[in-house]
Amino acid sequence: MIIIGGSFTLIASLTVENPIGIILSLPTLIISLIQLPKRKKQFDGLSKTDDEPLTVLKMRLAKGEITKEEFDKIKEDLK
Repeated sequence: MIIIGGSFTLIASLTVENPIGIILSLPTLIISLIQLPKRKKQFDGLSKTDDEPLTVLKMRLAKGEITKEEFDKIKEDLK
């Protein structure tokens, strides 16, 4: 059964009559499943932008770029 084009192309390539389609599709499926958690972390990071200024502020304090007093003042300004 060979159907060219449309949404039936994938289904036709995964039939028992065409094991090469299954063999070629398995690596793609495995790679996609491995990449899924990584992609989820990327999207989770995009939704947490509200905490970003405070995170940057904490990093600056940790690096010694600002003093504790400056940190407290800026933190109050962010609220």
